[in-house]
Parts: sequence; structure tokens; C-alpha cells
Amino acid sequence: MFIEKTTDKVKSLFEKYEELELKDKLQILITILEEWSDNQINSLNEVNPNMLEDDVNIEIFNPQSLGLQNDVGVVIAQYLFIILEKENIDKMNGIVIDKTLSDLLKYTNGSKKIISMFEKLSFMEKIDVVTEFVIRFSDAEVLKLLEQIDFDDNYSIASSILSYKKSLEENWRGQIKLPSSFV
Repeated sequence: MFIEKTTDKVKSLFEKYEELELKDKLQILITILEEWSDNQINSLNEVNPNMLEDDVNIEIFNPQSLGLQNDVGVVIAQYLFIILEKENIDKMNGIVIDKTLSDLLKYTNGSKKIISMFEKLSFMEKIDVVTEFVIRFSDAEVLKLLEQIDFDDNYSIASSILSYKKSLEENWRGQIKLPSSFV
């Protein structure tokens, strides 16, 4: 792992992730990136935080937290979906069968387990997971996408995420009682 200061839960998630096949890894990345863009990574672990009352104190981690357009995660997820489609076509010896999105995203037990592990993590642990995945982006096309959104590379985004996390830790420390899903 690239991130050293994280919890055993996050380390365990990545150990299990490494054991999976490419299709499963892509499904997990797509799911997490879409959750990142859809405001689902938040301090209250709310599935739809946009529907909460205005006076609810919640911290949302999304691309806008880094000064990016909020659909960045979805754009990268769509690119990864294209790779997933290609992976499936290659396994079918180039025969294209009319497959729906739900067919391509049928999760195996392995990918279900990783996504379930991710959902149970605290807010800060989820930020670590996103950071680790961003650091691991090595595909040339993904790196080109990152350049188009004004980041030199995946490490500069990871650095911005770590700065964001550090500012959260400093701002939240001692001011209010942290929600149990935050730490």
C-alpha cells in the first residue's frame, strides 16, 4: 500500500482486493468512484445526504471538496466501464453479445465482499480508500483524463485528498463530538 497511516480495516480491504480478477477490481473501482461523485462518502454514512434537513451537520467528501467538478468520479468510472466491457468481449473471443449494464456489473462474491467492507468503513477510512485508489491509477488514459481536469497526475490528486483529510482532522478536533462513522 502507498498510504502508510491508515487502519487495519483499510489494509485488509486492499489485501482482499489484490486477490481479485481484473473484472472484479474494475467493478469495485466503478462503484466507489460513483459513490464519491454522488456525495455518498460522508460523515454520517448517509446514502442520500442531499435529502437531509438543512440544519444537519454533515461533512461530504466528493470531487468538489478538492475544487474539481463533481462528475470527475463518474467520468473516470465511465472510462473504467469501457475497459470492463472490453475485458468481457476479450473473454468471449471477440464475439459481441448484447449485454446490458446490469449484466456487466453482476458482482461476484469477492467484489460484493470488498464493497460491503467499504460501506462499513468510517468516513476517514473511506477517504483513505479513495486516496489509495487514486494513487494506484496507472492507466495512461486515466492519467490523460486527470490532466484534463488540471491535475498533473494521480499523485497530485492524492496529495490534495490528504490535505483535505488533514484539514478535517484539525477542524473537527475538539470542536464537536465526532459522529461514530467519522472516526
